[in-house]
Amino acid sequence: MKNAVFLVTALSDIKKESFGAQLAQLLAADTHVGIILGNLDYAEVATAKWMVNKLVDQTNQVSVTTLAEIFAEDDGIDLAATAIKQVDDSQLTKREFDEPSGMHLTRYLAGDALLKEVRTTPTGTITDITFYQDDQVEQVVYYEQARPVVIANYQDNALQSSSLLNNNGQLVYRFIRHSKPVRRLYNLNKASSLQLTDIREAQPKAPTTEKAQTAARNEMSVVTEQEDYYQVMNYVDFHKYQDIYAFYYHILQKLALDSVNLFINIDHNVEMTATMPHQLIFNY
Repeated sequence: MKNAVFLVTALSDIKKESFGAQLAQLLAADTHVGIILGNLDYAEVATAKWMVNKLVDQTNQVSVTTLAEIFAEDDGIDLAATAIKQVDDSQLTKREFDEPSGMHLTRYLAGDALLKEVRTTPTGTITDITFYQDDQVEQVVYYEQARPVVIANYQDNALQSSSLLNNNGQLVYRFIRHSKPVRRLYNLNKASSLQLTDIREAQPKAPTTEKAQTAARNEMSVVTEQEDYYQVMNYVDFHKYQDIYAFYYHILQKLALDSVNLFINIDHNVEMTATMPHQLIFNY
């Protein structure tokens, strides 16, 4: 069997039972598996790596790659001077904590106001710095190998944008979160799996009797919900991506993965298939 690649876009992907089942099946067939952690919320990456290690038990058959590693050598533009928040902690109250995970946390406070948290490994290497404003998370800067790789900005404790940096600390990509209303169709039939379906794609069979028509009306419910999507700003060549799926396609092209078996979360099948019509895609 060809080598296989799993595209992971969120921590929930790895938590799916089908992810572990597909991965186990491939490993049993002695297939080398690559896992691309394309999580735009970088807070999930460390946990995702830990979960993968639990699933594969440190086998050499599996390699894990993050967005920061994929684009580390790409060109970018210099960060604005104000891109990373600055807090002068020389006069602040400092409190030290050891976390159950073995990490060390240092908090900096002005009176009763928490302004900054610095998390380090047991050897003192920085993993992330969190800045606060009015007791709300304002920014988190994530580090790998002692260098900043992602700047995540928050508003009302919700992620608003993530900036991906290269090895030189330059801005390579920015992912900006937006929200839009979408209409979805709930099937409340007793035999239904209760899976959400896009109303444009839902085509239930037309009932043939008046009783069946009444029952059908009671079993289907249209709901308007808010759905997040990301705008991708490219600072490598300033090419504009149509959507996040075009960006994922760029990743696969960059890594020359045309000849591998690609596995994606089934929730993204429609969009990825439209973006990559000639690529054989497997679902998990």
